[in-house]
Amino acid sequence: MMKLCNFFLLVVIAFFASCNKDGDPKISPCLMLSQASSASGLTQTFNYDGETITSMTTSNGSSSTVTAFVYESGKLTKFTVDGAPYVVFTYTGDNITKQEVLSSNGVTSGITEYEYSGGNLVKIQQYSSVNGSWQKSDYTTLEYYDNSDNILRVKRYAGSSSPISVLDYTMYGANNAPYSAFPPAVLKYAKLGGTPIGLNILKITSANGTETNYTYEFNEKGYPTKQTATGSSGATVVQTYSYKCN
Repeated sequence: MMKLCNFFLLVVIAFFASCNKDGDPKISPCLMLSQASSASGLTQTFNYDGETITSMTTSNGSSSTVTAFVYESGKLTKFTVDGAPYVVFTYTGDNITKQEVLSSNGVTSGITEYEYSGGNLVKIQQYSSVNGSWQKSDYTTLEYYDNSDNILRVKRYAGSSSPISVLDYTMYGANNAPYSAFPPAVLKYAKLGGTPIGLNILKITSANGTETNYTYEFNEKGYPTKQTATGSSGATVVQTYSYKCN
């Protein structure tokens, strides 16, 4: 069975501030219907009941998996594949603070915890199973531009006090980013990828001097229909998107 693919695939994406820290999230004028990545070869199609995503079909061209979205009191609480829980979320208030990945027999196979400050995600803590006990392992910290949701810097750590990677988000655009077109309950999940939660990203630089530049094509509502990420080597990754718009 094809595994559930993370919404972020291999490309760093931003989404516009539809989820406002100072008020209730608003439904976007466009809702995402599908996304496809040249990196993974996968296409994901989102199925709706009104303005709520009920399931996602992930296809590689020869086979597909349907992932159901389960909600409680308006919050996304789990993904299920073939009726069995695959990912389960725990909330503190309105924030997702824990994600558990389950194997096909219902045994926990992965744990990630999330910390917030001022409504922004500031730490992603992964756990590893050691002799039957879950222990803290790799983690990621996030810093933000003043008075904004836009990420400034992401540092990743693996077993030491020095980061193994540092990414600086050096340039943003002024348009909507793809995931602004998710309904509010799913936006809370989308932000867990540790990607920017402000405007569409244009440039990311790393501590070793490499950089990734992003270009876009937009629909008439200002939502990206195509994103091209170009690395320092010249290699590109393309993601395409489709929407239903009011």
